[in-house]
Amino acid sequence: MKANNHATAPVRTSTDWGAGATWEAVEARYGQQSIAATRPLPLLTWSGAIWMVPRAYAALLDRAGRIAAQFAERAARCSRCGAQGDIWEWRSSSTAGYTTLCPSCTSTAARRYKGHLRGRQYKSLPKNSQPDAFLCVLCPGPRQAIYWDHCHEHGCVRGPVCASCNTYEGGGYQFINRPGAVQHLLECNGCRREGTVPPRHQPDVVLRTFVLDPHDACTQPPRDAWGAVEGDGSIRFRLQCWHHPSPYRWEQVVPASHVSALVSEFVAKALAADSDTPDQGSA
Repeated sequence: MKANNHATAPVRTSTDWGAGATWEAVEARYGQQSIAATRPLPLLTWSGAIWMVPRAYAALLDRAGRIAAQFAERAARCSRCGAQGDIWEWRSSSTAGYTTLCPSCTSTAARRYKGHLRGRQYKSLPKNSQPDAFLCVLCPGPRQAIYWDHCHEHGCVRGPVCASCNTYEGGGYQFINRPGAVQHLLECNGCRREGTVPPRHQPDVVLRTFVLDPHDACTQPPRDAWGAVEGDGSIRFRLQCWHHPSPYRWEQVVPASHVSALVSEFVAKALAADSDTPDQGSA
């Protein structure tokens, strides 16, 4: 960025935005983008060799960058002991907003959940029940929980989870591939009894064993299969094949009876494996 006397600091040249890009093209592509809650494009002037912005504006951006770096540094610092760590691993939302706690302080602030609410209906929990008194049952490292995760089909409490894990489970896609995720879903007595998992997880269960058909005479397996449960319990998979000049897209439906059989078999194996695992207890 370059500054003129109003002014400036050097900015990117037109070739940086794309070879031969006109000002109209740059404005159409980047005109609404912002930096530090400001829109820089209207402030740019062309010197004949480089783009320029006002010196005061360049100083404002520098100051915004320093402030952002300071906030990032603080956000990565444990709010209890002051240790510096990984913001993505230590920082999570809580009832008091976002907080940063190192593993040691997290283990002091919350305790392991021992499954004492298994079979309890979520709607029967008292309003003052405190999931944040426990560690998230899904995170590999200590992280404070914020929600009571529960099965929406049967209403049973599964356990305390952090905001990130709660969102991941709610989205469904590839959740069952996480370590401990299947066992967590089967904390619901209704799912265990019926040999099932919530519908949003069933496409991933089916994909573990069901072989989807390639299209036409193609010998390559389809990629990027995405499935949605239909009203009758069948699953409609949307498929793509990239072994052609242009991606080929098609659909395949797995009947409800086949889905039910695959899910039941999957759950039965998970329950058998769980019963074969020695109970380690809780600290």
